Amino acid sequence: MYLGCMSMKRTMPAEPSPQHGQSPIPRASTPEGEAAATIVAGRHGDAPEAWVVDDDRIIRRQLEGMLVREGFSVRTFASAATFLAEVDDRRPGCILLDVELPDRSGIELQAELNAKGISLPVIFLTGHGTIPMAVDALRSGAVTFLEKPVAATSLLAAVKQALAVDAEGRRSRAQEQGRLQKLQKLTGREREVLDLVVQGLSNKEIGRVLGISFRTVEIHRSRLMAKLETESVIDLVELARPLTTEGTGGRSP
Repeated sequence: MYLGCMSMKRTMPAEPSPQHGQSPIPRASTPEGEAAATIVAGRHGDAPEAWVVDDDRIIRRQLEGMLVREGFSVRTFASAATFLAEVDDRRPGCILLDVELPDRSGIELQAELNAKGISLPVIFLTGHGTIPMAVDALRSGAVTFLEKPVAATSLLAAVKQALAVDAEGRRSRAQEQGRLQKLQKLTGREREVLDLVVQGLSNKEIGRVLGISFRTVEIHRSRLMAKLETESVIDLVELARPLTTEGTGGRSP
C-alpha cells in the first residue's frame, strides 16, 4: 500500500467517505506560512513524537494519518521556519523531512539542526532525489533517504529504525552525562592523581611526579575511587576517557 492510497485518521469531525473509485476530497487548506499550519495530532502521553516537515498539505495529512494509527504523537509543519520555532528534542521521536521546502532545502535544515544540537534522527522524503543528495544527507547523520511515493511498510520500518537510533543516542548521552558528573566531584589534586594512574604509574611514581608522599597518594587514590564508584584501574581508565581537565570543575585541596 502506498501513501497516496491510505485513509486518514484526524482529530477533526469525520468527512463523508468517498464512493468506490473516487479520490478522497481534500479539506480546505490552511495558509502555509501561518502558525495555524502547525498541527498536533494523536498525543498519547509519552508516545514517541513524529515531526513532519513538508510543504505539501496532502503529504502531511497522509503521513499524519498513518503515524497516528501506529500510536505516535504527530506534529506537522509546512515550512522550516515554523518547524524551527517549535522543535524540541526532549521527548523521544524522529523527523520526517521533505528535501525541498519553500524557505530552504531539507539538507540545509538538517545542517542547522546539527548546529543547534537537535539530536532527533532525520528521515528524508523526496520525489526527485539524486544519489549525491542522498549521500550528503546520510553523511550528515540522516537515518535513511526515501523516494516518494514510499510504501507505508517501508516508511514505518524507517521510523522504527530512527526511534532505535534515538533511543541509543539518549542512552549514550545519559551515560556520558553521568560520567562527567562523577569527574566533576574530584578535586584538582585528585584529578592529577587520576591522570597518572590511568597512564600506568605506581603510587610511588605518582608521589615523585607530584612531590607528595606515598601515603598521600594512597589517600587521594582511595578518595577518587570512592567518588567515581570504581573498584579497579580498568574502571578508572574507562571512566576517565578522554583525559582532559576542561569542564571537570576540579579544585585544588
